[in-house]
Amino acid sequence: MVKFSQDLWDSFDAIAAKTETSANVAKNLIDFLTERAKIEQAYAKSLAELSKKAGGGGGLFASKNDVVDKEAKSVKTVVLSLREETLHISNTHQEFSAKILSEVVRPVEGFLKSKDLDRKKNIQEGQKRLKAQADAKAAHDRAKDAYNKAGKESDAASEAHEKAQKDLFADAENKKLQEEAVVSTQSTGAFRFFFNPIHNEQKRGTYLPYTTHPHTHSPISQANSICSTLIFKFTI
Repeated sequence: MVKFSQDLWDSFDAIAAKTETSANVAKNLIDFLTERAKIEQAYAKSLAELSKKAGGGGGLFASKNDVVDKEAKSVKTVVLSLREETLHISNTHQEFSAKILSEVVRPVEGFLKSKDLDRKKNIQEGQKRLKAQADAKAAHDRAKDAYNKAGKESDAASEAHEKAQKDLFADAENKKLQEEAVVSTQSTGAFRFFFNPIHNEQKRGTYLPYTTHPHTHSPISQANSICSTLIFKFTI
């Protein structure tokens, strides 16, 4: 069994076309029955006119006092019987024509007219709802596209932020290494400044250790002081 909620809820166009086809079929049936009623009416009228021509009123046996033989009387009896039967058939078709119009055509015409108005109203309402549904779907699709785009932009921004942080850390590390290289160069120069003369004197045999304030004025103590300072800078 077909159920609207399961099988036809998204088939509005098919349902509209089906109801239009059904309405057209019903209208064709009404047209047929209306024409049938007219034919029945015309047939009944023709039979009634034919019956008048048989026996009376200038018909085949207009005068009942005519002298006729026995055979003529038999024919008259048959003709009168046919006239009565023809008139009965005429009345029957007349009644049938009236019943077709009163019991079928007019009620069905009224029903179809009412349902046609309901159908047009429902189709207009359905078309409005279909348009609203299509607009909502289009808005949903646009929102979905915008969401996906925003998500991609957010991912790209996060990646750029992470890269910037890495670059910033790398710059800080490079700067620190450069500073350490400068300090190392300075410390090497200081060692050479203080120790190269002593080394040269030792080679020549002319080196004499300082005896006055050895911890403050000797080159070794000053070099040690500078080294301590450099080491302190490296550790902070």
